[in-house]
Amino acid sequence: MRRRCRAWAERGLLAVVPHLRGRGRSGGRVTGCLEEAEDLAHLVRLLSQLGVRQHAYAGYSLGACVALKAAALEGRARGVAFVIGPVDFAEQVEILRRARPEALLRWREVFGGLPEECPECYQR
Repeated sequence: MRRRCRAWAERGLLAVVPHLRGRGRSGGRVTGCLEEAEDLAHLVRLLSQLGVRQHAYAGYSLGACVALKAAALEGRARGVAFVIGPVDFAEQVEILRRARPEALLRWREVFGGLPEECPECYQR
């Protein structure tokens, strides 16, 4: 990711790579792209104060959901790259049950349970 950011910077683009809450150097707790998207939309508002006039989002996995929601919240993005991101979280759990059951522990942590344990968590 650092190499990609440097390559983008050499082309005159600013690349910002936030972590999900509670991951990397970020504090807090992952909220399944609810509050992370608000954080990112707020960051973009601050970037405009630095003279950044155009921006786009790119996100992978849960980060794709964050990118899409942030773009919808702030409304001025030139585009969104949505890479292998879930759009139906309950459906994603069913896919993980078959393909990567070990990942269900993380989804339980992120969403506060699995769909059958906490349906309202997935509806949000």
